[in-house]
Amino acid sequence: MKFKLGQTVITVACKAHMDHLDADPLYFLSRHANGDWGEVNADDKRANEEALRHSMRILSRYQLSDGENIYIITEHDRSHTTIMLRSEY
Repeated sequence: MKFKLGQTVITVACKAHMDHLDADPLYFLSRHANGDWGEVNADDKRANEEALRHSMRILSRYQLSDGENIYIITEHDRSHTTIMLRSEY
């Protein structure tokens, strides 16, 4: 892991959607924690790399099998990480 996740939570809607698709939140959480930011743009990738050095918020985006996107956000103080649907961001 490149950084601490803190307390990890998933929104109710995101959990239900991922359960419906049989998608494993831990798979995406592992990608996030290991610096695979998913489908974010180049500017967001650079911002995440900077955030690793300067304790800022880290944001990843991943596409599920049905085309829905999820976001995983780790707060600047690494106190918690949230997994949510794009519509909840």
